[in-house]
Amino acid sequence: MRSHPPFPGQDGQQPGLLKKIFVYAAGAVLLIAAFMFSLVVLAVALVVGAALFGYFWWKTRKLRREMRAMPSGTPDGAVIEGEAVVVETHRESLQVRLPEDAPPR
Repeated sequence: MRSHPPFPGQDGQQPGLLKKIFVYAAGAVLLIAAFMFSLVVLAVALVVGAALFGYFWWKTRKLRREMRAMPSGTPDGAVIEGEAVVVETHRESLQVRLPEDAPPR
């Protein structure tokens, strides 16, 4: 039975200095590229968020102006107060009754 070579290299030897430098440089380039990509995504998200906020602010300016001009309460300034009490609840029967049938007791 043939055994597999150890992990560090295909022939069982440690990788050379040039290969290590290349791997570290490639890793550093990938990290820098990922960081730059995340900055671009963050900048785009901020611009889109600011645009949506500006659109919402612009569309609600008339409503905000009217709310500032209106006194509190109703448009004519009257305050409506009151109470509501349920006096009786009525429940309809879902049975179908013919006219000659007597109502249930």
